[in-house]
Amino acid sequence: MTKKLNNVLRGDKIFVTILLVVIGIGVISNYVEIKKHERKEKAEYEIVLKTNTDSAYIAYMKAHTNEIILNTYQDSAHFANMKASRKEIVLNTNRDEDSAYVAFIEENANKKYIEIVDSILWERTLISSNYVHYIENVPELDINEKNFSSAKDSIERKWETDAEAWEMAQEINTSASYKKYIWRYPNGIGIKQAKKLVIDREVDDIFGGDYGVLPTMDKTSQGQGKTSNISVYNNTSYTLTLRYSGIESKKIVILSQSRENILLNNGNYRIAASVNGPVRSFAGTETLTGGSYDVEYYITTY
Repeated sequence: MTKKLNNVLRGDKIFVTILLVVIGIGVISNYVEIKKHERKEKAEYEIVLKTNTDSAYIAYMKAHTNEIILNTYQDSAHFANMKASRKEIVLNTNRDEDSAYVAFIEENANKKYIEIVDSILWERTLISSNYVHYIENVPELDINEKNFSSAKDSIERKWETDAEAWEMAQEINTSASYKKYIWRYPNGIGIKQAKKLVIDREVDDIFGGDYGVLPTMDKTSQGQGKTSNISVYNNTSYTLTLRYSGIESKKIVILSQSRENILLNNGNYRIAASVNGPVRSFAGTETLTGGSYDVEYYITTY
């Protein structure tokens, strides 16, 4: 009986020893992987410092920001204590979570470098006052939350005077920024150009998406002047909005079954059309050389 018990105990010891060896191998494997990531990250960080450009810093931050993994483990009770030692985390890590665990530790290891990189970018932003560039290009994280808030406040303050607001609208360079300028300064120094640029950006958006091809205009008479007259008939059941973007830009709204005459300076134009209904936009180009043109827009269903 005693001999049998000793054999059982000996077997248990062997099992425990094997289990500890397996766990030890797993811990060492994780540790080696972590150190490898840390060395790789440090090398990349040093290269970025030598490069010393905004684009290199921004690319670095984007490449080493893994918010999904970070948020997953921040919300997990298993990793609730962010100040726990690396050894304790390793010993309590499930082997099935190795890949996610390594990514998580790598993220924490990288954080000190990301903070330094962000601080460099923020100092450059303060010198240049180019807060739009910072907001549009730098990843928004917990570590730079105050910087983002400060940047947004600085941008908003620039809208308080006409000259700075016009500069800001051009810096952002979107249809929304020009519309904001027009709304705040209807008699502002850049109002004429802002109205043109709103149309130009709307045309950009249509050309950049899924659109049909507009029919070409028919030239009905020759002319020697510097302008062209276009007669447009909206033969649809919708309100038609036409945008002409070129040497000058105009936006014309034509009611259903109605005709409008449009006068434009001669030159090359991009034309974009949309209706107030479930129909995709249409776009095309025309070169106006003077005289008169006629075009009819309709919708064909199959």
